[in-house]
Amino acid sequence: MAGFGSPKNGKKKVNGRPKMLQTNGVTLFESAIQFHLGGDLENAERLYREAIKNEYNHQDAYMNLGVICRASGRPKEAISLYEKAIQINPFNPNVYFNLGNLYSDLGILDKALASTLKSLELNPDNPDAEINLGCIYKDLGDLDQALASTLKSLELNPDN
Repeated sequence: MAGFGSPKNGKKKVNGRPKMLQTNGVTLFESAIQFHLGGDLENAERLYREAIKNEYNHQDAYMNLGVICRASGRPKEAISLYEKAIQINPFNPNVYFNLGNLYSDLGILDKALASTLKSLELNPDNPDAEINLGCIYKDLGDLDQALASTLKSLELNPDN
């Protein structure tokens, strides 16, 4: 599971002044991460949602909220949140990685394959995505590709 993240610069200028709602959203997001890291998913979810309501429209807020929804048995909501994160930034390999894992868990292997391949297109040196790809290929019955992906994962990280 990939997630978390940190805003690079939470202040957006409007007419030369910082936009206060954005700063409030950043503060909420940062607090949500602390709860998330501490395992308090209830408060983390509440704060991610508040950050979004306070105009913190950042991919990581949606992705992390998706991680929580997946962990709490709400896969449809998680998919929707991951898709929103992709709309915001279609170049984040972690979102595709998470989405691929979720689709794989749900047995939606065509979408799992597409999401995992997209994750690897954006970050070709991810051994975890390669091992997941190997599992997807195995489940699809393509044992040659499964072996190739597994070996690639071990090449990237021998401890994997």
